[in-house]
Amino acid sequence: MIVNTIKKILSLIKYKFISLFKTYDLHIFSRYSGNNYFGSYSRVYRGVNLHDVKIGNYSYVNNFSIISRADIASFCSIGSMVKIGGFGKHKLGISTHPSFYDVSPPTYGFHKDTEFKPYKKVIIGHDVWIGDRAIILDGVSVGHGAIIAAGAVVVKDVPPYAIVGGNPMSIIRYRFAEKDINSLLELKWWDLPIKDLKKVASLMSDDKNLLNVHEYITKLRSL
Repeated sequence: MIVNTIKKILSLIKYKFISLFKTYDLHIFSRYSGNNYFGSYSRVYRGVNLHDVKIGNYSYVNNFSIISRADIASFCSIGSMVKIGGFGKHKLGISTHPSFYDVSPPTYGFHKDTEFKPYKKVIIGHDVWIGDRAIILDGVSVGHGAIIAAGAVVVKDVPPYAIVGGNPMSIIRYRFAEKDINSLLELKWWDLPIKDLKKVASLMSDDKNLLNVHEYITKLRSL
């Protein structure tokens, strides 16, 4: 118990120390285990638990969220008390208890099935907004620009720029018309360097500027 506590404290200090020399901001009272990656200007708030998570540029994770085995792209906004991945999959045999198949059972292990893979990675696209207390199950892919409503339970893949909510989730509507979604996916504005993002920043907060943004970024890339 004491050894594990010391390891956790050292891990917190290590991540916070490294962040002092990087552009990302990691809260010292969050937990980081496994292999994690943090992009430029990303941020992790208080009480977050991350395990084997990749967080892209400018993305942030709000207070007390728990994320396991997930790749999160750039410009993602993740709310408080969100749960992403790490649920695992149970075998539905004569017994559902993991002591009969899990290689690392929570209690006693009778048999280990090394071919059984309980976890699948979650993939979150660019510019995704996830509301407070949303749940995203293992193996789900969330498309670029999607919005996950607060409290939604996401049990299957979410198309780009869809707004989903409910338990289990359903598509409420799409943020843009199909031609505009295709235009945004082709544009890939999230890949722009910071100097170009600053040039287009004043247009980004109003969806009425979509055509102007597309023309401006296309022109920037042609220079």
